[in-house]
Amino acid sequence: LPLLNAWLKQVMHFRGSAVVADALTQALGELALETQKALSDGVITKEEWVVLKDRAKDIAVSRLKNLSGFYKADLVAWVDDQLDVLLGKFLLRI
Repeated sequence: LPLLNAWLKQVMHFRGSAVVADALTQALGELALETQKALSDGVITKEEWVVLKDRAKDIAVSRLKNLSGFYKADLVAWVDDQLDVLLGKFLLRI
């Protein structure tokens, strides 16, 4: 039983992470013009970062609340952590 619980937690973590990644992609699409302007100089400002992250966070939190079996005690903090990692990886590739 403990092995099954550990496996389920891992699966749900990756499902949740995929939802956050999709939310970031959707936010980038919705804010395409703003994102292009923000990245045209090769630098993203704190204000631009906050706008993109807030939109992605809103999308991710609303989707994760409807993801069957997914639970985090502090969902918003978990999404923030995931977005920081994803945005960092995204910016390194640019």
